[in-house]
Amino acid sequence: MSPPSAAYPAGDKALEIALLIFILAGIAGMVVWATQNVRRWVRSRSPPVAPAAPEPKRTAPPAAVAPRLTPAAAATPGSAATLHPVEAAAVPIVAPRIPGSRLPTDTFAPIATRLQASREMLRAESLIEQTLQTLPVDRWEWQRQVLVDGNVLPFLIFGETGVFAVWGAIGPVLWEEPARIRARAAYLEQLLPDYPGEVHAAFCRALHHGDLQPRWWSHEDGVGAWVMGLSSLTEWMQHYGTDNGVGVGDLNRLRELRAAVVKPGPPPRHPTLIPDL
Repeated sequence: MSPPSAAYPAGDKALEIALLIFILAGIAGMVVWATQNVRRWVRSRSPPVAPAAPEPKRTAPPAAVAPRLTPAAAATPGSAATLHPVEAAAVPIVAPRIPGSRLPTDTFAPIATRLQASREMLRAESLIEQTLQTLPVDRWEWQRQVLVDGNVLPFLIFGETGVFAVWGAIGPVLWEEPARIRARAAYLEQLLPDYPGEVHAAFCRALHHGDLQPRWWSHEDGVGAWVMGLSSLTEWMQHYGTDNGVGVGDLNRLRELRAAVVKPGPPPRHPTLIPDL
């Protein structure tokens, strides 16, 4: 008797193999599909997981920690001027890189003397300003730091007894100084057409201890100026009388004209200006 396998033709054997492969492939596909659906269901039931923070980049440490300097909101008398709003922001300061001294001992001696004198001058002018603030505002008008012919006039004063140009002084006045400020006062007179009086020039030694009465100092030609202490300043201005005084209406007109000036015109001695680029 022959084996059972011999009773089946070869084509039926191949068909069985193909059918078996098809069934196995279908089962595998169903397993994969079921596995994916189970994973989706598990993820939908689980709470969301926050993404992991990225690993920080490693950078080299700075060579030196730079402190930050924030300027004061306003300058006080005797200090530096108030900064512009852009400059008032915090400014990084680079750490010093030159230890020790590199210059000779006396290098800064000349400039240090002038720096200290400038501080003293600011203090003296601050005292003069405080004194001028005691004048009645309806009869007097004054201004600091007036530009005159390329120079800065510390105080220009208009009032019921005349017009005054006052400079501060921190010590004895040099002999050539009275003639110098008298020339500045004469230039001011040219800027006041039809004013009948003169512009009175004076030095005020505001830091002088004790009472320093007004005195006239000049050379042989008579060109000079007054020198006095702080306590005598307003008394000296008021002793001239009202013959060449400035009226209340004149002061109001001066204030109106000053407020109406949008942009100052070119100084007479500079007819050609560098253009704004």
